[in-house]
Amino acid sequence: MLTIRGSWRWLAPDVVVPNAQEAAALLGEPLGNGPERVRAAEASAPRLLDRSGARAVIVTIDRDGALLLRQDADPIATHAHPVSEKYASGAGDTFTAALAAALAAGASLEDATRLAQLAADVAIERLGTSVCTSDELAARTVSAPPAVLSAEALAAMIRRDREHDRTIVFTNGCFDVLHFGHTSYLRQARELGDRLVVAMNSDASVRRLKGPDRPVNGEADRAAVLAALECVDYVTIFDDDTPIPLLRELRPDVYVKGGDYSPEMLAETQVVRGYGGEVRMVDYVPAHSTTELVDRIRTGELGRQP
Repeated sequence: MLTIRGSWRWLAPDVVVPNAQEAAALLGEPLGNGPERVRAAEASAPRLLDRSGARAVIVTIDRDGALLLRQDADPIATHAHPVSEKYASGAGDTFTAALAAALAAGASLEDATRLAQLAADVAIERLGTSVCTSDELAARTVSAPPAVLSAEALAAMIRRDREHDRTIVFTNGCFDVLHFGHTSYLRQARELGDRLVVAMNSDASVRRLKGPDRPVNGEADRAAVLAALECVDYVTIFDDDTPIPLLRELRPDVYVKGGDYSPEMLAETQVVRGYGGEVRMVDYVPAHSTTELVDRIRTGELGRQP
């Protein structure tokens, strides 16, 4: 730890890019395993910045993406889209090279970090050590598929993802007024695989489920807000009362719902387990309900804590 600390601080670097193991050595303690490394690195941001002597630290965390940490700014996480581990070789070097090139070209640190993640994604899809060319990076940024897809287009994207051994995670809901409970569980869902599909009830479906005065926001707006979340890869709109037809067609690896449900409460459980998929419950955030929020708005109690 002293060697790493001493070799970085005297340089007073603008940015340092340690991997998870190097960040742990800098801290003098492990970051943990899997997605918990992201949370541990975020919690350790002040110490990482102090011990590195840098104005910004970007911790690369292999299949869990990268985390940009700065003083007096919110952390920014990117999401990697890895393939089978046998392909991985040198993606961290590609990340650093792309980051440096983007910063030299005048990109903001946020944009450079996201661009570097895309470059690493390109490199990691190749067998053995590889590079990402400027043309490949341009194609990845310009021709990225739209996040809001028809069921047919979504099925095609998932077929392509499966060719690269990506784990497909699927969840569904109305998402009428997006709140912290939603974003918390969507982030947890994304940590369970490589692609997160969010199936959203259409306006007609919401009215049947919630009543004639819902949804508050139309399906186009709801889908656009979901698609803007970095943890969400694909959004699709369905008109049925349940996502069972979509589950049968797409056969996601993991089906996720919030912890206010149990697998036994869900009609979808039998379908998912029937084709060999996994049903997972993620943490439920209490006191965050769209129905409650709408009621508080209508009664003029929005400013009060529930």
